[in-house]
Amino acid sequence: MNIIARNFFRLLRAGAFGSNETVEPMSAWKWKQVYRVAVDQRVAPLLYRGIERLQGQFFLQIPDAQLDKWRQEADASSEAGEAAQQLRLTNRLNDRRLNKIISTAASTSPTLEVLKALLRATRHMMDDGRYLQPMVEAAYLLRDEKNHIDNEQLAAWSDELHMTHIAQLEAALMHRLLGLPAELMPFAMLDDEKAVEVMTDDIFSNKHPQSGNLHFSQGNDIFVHTSNSKAMLWQAKRSARYFRYYPSESITNLFSAFAKSLTDIEE
Repeated sequence: MNIIARNFFRLLRAGAFGSNETVEPMSAWKWKQVYRVAVDQRVAPLLYRGIERLQGQFFLQIPDAQLDKWRQEADASSEAGEAAQQLRLTNRLNDRRLNKIISTAASTSPTLEVLKALLRATRHMMDDGRYLQPMVEAAYLLRDEKNHIDNEQLAAWSDELHMTHIAQLEAALMHRLLGLPAELMPFAMLDDEKAVEVMTDDIFSNKHPQSGNLHFSQGNDIFVHTSNSKAMLWQAKRSARYFRYYPSESITNLFSAFAKSLTDIEE
């Protein structure tokens, strides 16, 4: 993990969980990269809170103009919030199982809320790579509601949705990147340092197509064309990457992306 990533997660842990962290010296350009990723991952308010908590540290040398941008982004994000989206799975059988779980479980169940947060993180992993916010939410719940979470029930639901392997990957990320203690994990963590490094590199990649969408149209000929071939290739690579962790969902997720985009074709 490079210095940009190390300082990013130090500020995130300090802001989200109040942990005591020690930042390393960085250039203004590197601090700008931390800001870029914080905005992209929708965790800018948490990192700004970390900056405020650690502001007395000598090596936290962020230019004033950049701090103003942090402050403005944190205020705007806090006011706007993230629009609520319907939780869904692209695999129809899994989606039916999920709807049954939601309809039968108590609406105030913290165990169900952890499951939903993990599933939101999973959706963002496959769709756009912006999964840190729901992962922090899951970590909050596991820490603050530890006495009210039924680990056996959560493990059973994960098994029913065939998401145990990707949940184990998310547990490893929460432990190694967010600092969540291993004893708070509801299931075994994935023991794969390389997988965590790959996921970390993906967060800080500059190669993500900004739209994350595939758009098709039909020209004057009989053929269908895509206006974003890079996004199409990126989406295919993401589905292939997560096949080992969630095969039933990764395959249908790619087909769903294509099917949704084909609706843009003009008849």
